Amino acid sequence: MILIFHAYSQFDALNVFINRQIHQADLEDSLLTSWSIELNPSLVSHYNITRTQNIIFKNEIGDELHRIEGPFSSSELEAALQIAKSKNKRK
Repeated sequence: MILIFHAYSQFDALNVFINRQIHQADLEDSLLTSWSIELNPSLVSHYNITRTQNIIFKNEIGDELHRIEGPFSSSELEAALQIAKSKNKRK
């Protein structure tokens, strides 16, 4: 299973668009968790977040497999998930 972490800013004007892209994407059997960078500053430093929209893909043991920094479409999210899955098979 791939774990997907979505870090966003509460004040980002793109949130409505990004949330629509996430809901339109086929995330297969992945587990998605979203959290605000303003409410979770310790996670910001832990994950080295530098943009207001981030998607981090990890495997079940916590290895980072792939990352999207900045806005993305549902098709880009699906493609990134496939990259993460292929990297996970190599580990």
